[in-house]
Amino acid sequence: MDKVIKFNEDDHKSLTLWATDCAEHVLPYFETEYLEDNRPRKAIEAGRAWAHGEMTISEARIAAFAAHAAARSANHICRSCPLHVQLVTLPPLLM
Repeated sequence: MDKVIKFNEDDHKSLTLWATDCAEHVLPYFETEYLEDNRPRKAIEAGRAWAHGEMTISEARIAAFAAHAAARSANHICRSCPLHVQLVTLPPLLM
């Protein structure tokens, strides 16, 4: 039998902060290849802002969806490069 785990808002905020920390570790790989694309960095900032009560969940989700679009765009450009592994495994912030 599968156990269902329910998270309250504080749990969700803690997980979001953990996910932003994880994403920040691979961000330099993305930014080295895509100098002009700040969508992942903006999503990390938005996740942290939401977790600290400085942004609504709707605003943060917009940034998260934009970061996923950046990852998908990069994925289409370089499926065989090492960066691909990091991009497809970034934690889905605020999804």
